[in-house]
Amino acid sequence: MQPAEQMIYNLAVGIQKWQQKKDVIPNELRKGHLQLIRLCSESGQPFPKNIIPELVTFLKRPLHEWRIDSICSRFDSDLYLIEDVGGLSDYFQEWLEMVGSIENEQQKTMKEILKYCRDHSLNEEYTKIRTFLTKNPIIDYMKLQSFKMDFARELANLVEACYEKMNIDNDIEICPYCGWTLERKKGELTCAKLCRQLSDFNNTKTLKCTGTVYYRLKKGIQRFVLLPGKAELELFHKLKKKYKNADVMLYPDIDKFDISVKKDHITFYLDMKDYAHPHLLADYFNSQDTKKYVDHMRSIVVIPNYRERLKPGYIKRFCARIQELGLHLPFEVMLERECIKKMDRMLMI
Repeated sequence: MQPAEQMIYNLAVGIQKWQQKKDVIPNELRKGHLQLIRLCSESGQPFPKNIIPELVTFLKRPLHEWRIDSICSRFDSDLYLIEDVGGLSDYFQEWLEMVGSIENEQQKTMKEILKYCRDHSLNEEYTKIRTFLTKNPIIDYMKLQSFKMDFARELANLVEACYEKMNIDNDIEICPYCGWTLERKKGELTCAKLCRQLSDFNNTKTLKCTGTVYYRLKKGIQRFVLLPGKAELELFHKLKKKYKNADVMLYPDIDKFDISVKKDHITFYLDMKDYAHPHLLADYFNSQDTKKYVDHMRSIVVIPNYRERLKPGYIKRFCARIQELGLHLPFEVMLERECIKKMDRMLMI
């Protein structure tokens, strides 16, 4: 990493850790603060002299207001590290997913589940587990134990490792979009930014304190498995209903793709990518092997329709970033609605 990128990494990881334990300022945040002071000084810009409250206030400003060229040449200048309600912004949560983070460590459990299922050719079991995790962000102890009984001990233990026990002393407010527990920040109930953008938080659900033992998905699983999983499941059910005469499959070949649609001699392979920012999606493909797309004709990367609504020009900005990186992609990238139109024409439905 370049110095500017290393500084952003330390600040982002520090923010994540600080959100988990507010009474201790993480070393990464201290280190990132010192690196920021140095870069500001080199650029002749004023810098935050202390972490609380000056650094926190500074990190809520868009990057272009930092006036550090090495930052704006690497990241979109309109981005910011900390949201107004507190916590790391969606963009940098996803960026850390690619370069490594606390919550990314939690995702290793999902990768172990994938590896176990591939090693033992368990396509049906993998699909069942992914679907279960997406549909059950919060679950009572008995239901979780009952579900685990369908699998071998090692795989069952990995499923349980995706969850953490909840301490319930009072009724808990539940996110109306993803079903995970809501947090209160600055007097407001909040969840992931995507949940706030797509749902009415004046209409939340409540988990009653009845003495029942509940578990919830760990934060990293909620953020990077549950949220994209919702979009994948919704598209799957939409295609299943629309293409009644086709074979529509979820997570075919043990998650080689998200969805396949087969009719006669034509098969479409769909990968849904739900990145908040088109540059992140482009950077993702810049770091990935795209061989599977070359090996499969009619492979399409599908962007949920709401991403275009939330960030107008999403596909155009993605293509511009791909051109900047000098990449040639062996697949099409399109919005969900455009993908369905293309399949309609090809499948003659």
